[in-house]
Amino acid sequence: AGSMVTIPWRGRTLYGIVATLSTTSSLEPKKIKSILEIIDIPPLPAHVIHTLLWIGEFYLSALATVAYALIPTPPKNWNHEATKIKIPQKHEFLHLRAPLSPHLLTYHSTPEKIEHILQILDSTDQNTLIITPHHEDIPVLCSKLSITHASDIAIYHGGLTPKKQWQTWCAIADGTKRIVIGTRAAILTPIVNLGAIIFLETESIDHKQY
Repeated sequence: AGSMVTIPWRGRTLYGIVATLSTTSSLEPKKIKSILEIIDIPPLPAHVIHTLLWIGEFYLSALATVAYALIPTPPKNWNHEATKIKIPQKHEFLHLRAPLSPHLLTYHSTPEKIEHILQILDSTDQNTLIITPHHEDIPVLCSKLSITHASDIAIYHGGLTPKKQWQTWCAIADGTKRIVIGTRAAILTPIVNLGAIIFLETESIDHKQY
């Protein structure tokens, strides 16, 4: 489960995500279509699939509608062979099996905030997700963190072009980026070996409002 695939649908080829696996079906065999292709990227982690299912149930929306809104699709001219992605081992997708312990950090200035973040980054060899309510704040944050972690940072938010979202998604799935900075859209990115999640400005209503 979690693999991205292409499927035939009413004369078109569409992208899909394998949500569950089953050896039986209530449909007639002639109504069951075969998967055309499995896209060569790491499958979505189990916690992302569970989150998509929860969102669909909570908002009474079809899983396909939720996935289309939150997960990028490959661009039309995407070259499978040119995108070389290391497939993580199965145990690497179980990074949220042990719950993360919440801690409230307070700061009174931007330098103090950056200092707190750097302390967290330097205290773990696992990957870190940093969520900020506004994507306009991301360049400032990156400029401060890139002094010591320039090659480790991936930026993901709704303001990116679809092509850039897909490229960043693949880089995150590959596990080559230790730090993911973005808005709430980054929560569902397939981060490997996640060790810490940092929410900035938790009091901001933009974390919740669309």
